[in-house]
Amino acid sequence: MTPKWEAMEWVAIARYQLDELAAQAAGGNVKAQRLSKAIKNWDAAGRCINCKAPLPQPAAFVIILQDDDKTWGAGICARCGTDENKISELARAHVRRAYPTMRTVTPGSA
Repeated sequence: MTPKWEAMEWVAIARYQLDELAAQAAGGNVKAQRLSKAIKNWDAAGRCINCKAPLPQPAAFVIILQDDDKTWGAGICARCGTDENKISELARAHVRRAYPTMRTVTPGSA
């Protein structure tokens, strides 16, 4: 049996970027449509990926897209996501916790 490989990617989107995401989705960008749908379907019972505080309205979203149309979402509260660098750092750490066998690959090392 041949193994089936599935591509996955993660995206961190700050709340201030939602209008741009909506415009891209309206323009027909399929990835933007998936991201927008995941954010619109946000589970208000979620918790911040860093401090675990209740998160009815995240300051940023971490969305993992899999090529078989599976989508996962997590959020970052305003206190933990103070700037874009912090959001990216927290998102990267969250993805690595979710997929513990993954490691960061630097250009030229693979």
